Amino acid sequence: MDEGSVWNGWRIDKLIGEGSFGKVYKITKEDFGSRYEAALKIIRIPQNKAQLQAVRNEGMDDEAVRKYFYGVVQGITSEFALLSELSGNSNIVSYEDHTVEEIEGDFGWDIYLRMELVTPLYEHLKDRTLTEKDVICLGIDICRALDTCQKSKIIHRDIKPDNIFYSRQGTYKLGDFGIARKLEKMDSNMTKVGTLSYMAPEVYKGEPYDSTADIYSLGLLLYQFMNNNRRPFLPPFPEPVLYSDNEEAGIRRMSGEAVPAPCNAGKAFSNVILKALAYDRNERYQSAAEMEKDLEEALSGCDTESVVFPYRDAESGARLIDDEGETADETVTMFHLKGMKEPDERIPEGINEPDEKIPSAGDGSKPKVNHKRAGIIAAALLAAIVIFVSLFYSYMNKEVPDLTGMKEKAGIELLERSGLKLSDTGYSFSDTVAK
Repeated sequence: MDEGSVWNGWRIDKLIGEGSFGKVYKITKEDFGSRYEAALKIIRIPQNKAQLQAVRNEGMDDEAVRKYFYGVVQGITSEFALLSELSGNSNIVSYEDHTVEEIEGDFGWDIYLRMELVTPLYEHLKDRTLTEKDVICLGIDICRALDTCQKSKIIHRDIKPDNIFYSRQGTYKLGDFGIARKLEKMDSNMTKVGTLSYMAPEVYKGEPYDSTADIYSLGLLLYQFMNNNRRPFLPPFPEPVLYSDNEEAGIRRMSGEAVPAPCNAGKAFSNVILKALAYDRNERYQSAAEMEKDLEEALSGCDTESVVFPYRDAESGARLIDDEGETADETVTMFHLKGMKEPDERIPEGINEPDEKIPSAGDGSKPKVNHKRAGIIAAALLAAIVIFVSLFYSYMNKEVPDLTGMKEKAGIELLERSGLKLSDTGYSFSDTVAK
């Protein structure tokens, strides 16, 4: 929508955000001398002609395609009932209103969602600093939001900095319930959705999970703020983080290696974070209220002066952490349309077959690896193949999916779902990779 245009009596002021599924605008309204502000999220289904064509390529006629995308619209609007159910909590972004309009003279729908106007977390922190006390207070606010979710049997499934906001009342709020689902509607076949960087191990591995997955993700978020903006197992700041570092850190975390304490957290706060990050979900906090209680206790005697975010040079005082915050989150979106790929999607459903469990030592320690020659390993592990596919995919102006650690069959299936074919394979012995 253009700035200055009007929607339902509200004036479009400016574009303030844009994500995989829509754009967010600041809107204002004047009524009897009073001025009101809100946020308007607009979602178009289908998003573009490429999405439309991808479904048509499945052999559907226009009526079948229309029913397909209308089902997507119904799936999104069903979330608004969930948002309405959560309204009233001071730590959850308020839902206010919505409308759905069919696009005239074209195929598709526009969904308009009016919400409370709040500030994204990293935008709020651009000119501000955080102490340990500030981070604990952030954790308490999000625990209060999760407590409301748990009482309504709702799992958010995407707790990360991008989904936390700051209100004009000075509280932190949890937003973006676009991939949340009612707990009672889930079963053992729950899909892997969320952001890989903040994903609980059981979610990543396709195992059954519950609300403790949200507590794990919150633990990772708090860990990052108390560890110079670095998640577990990443190189210490200010060393650069390479793509391979992120891969290795993810593997170590998903395999159950004991997480080291965050470098800037006091003992009490560190204990809370590490309990939230327990690899075994039964060893985590079983409720957000329980975690909130321990965070309240950690406030006593916590550091209220030393700045933990952003990290600054000891001599110059220069701000050393990127003000934009996270730049490489790996997000899995809520809809997986065959033949289509959202810009930040990394892990399509079904990436792990039942026998592809990530090994665990069972006691939370790092699993042991047999360093004897392991025999033939899957072609997907070979750097030559990855390089070949990467070059081909770059030529096609696409993005190659990460095949590291996958079995050959699963890797080939993932490539095919991405519109690629594996034209060449090879085998090699390894002294470091398990069979």
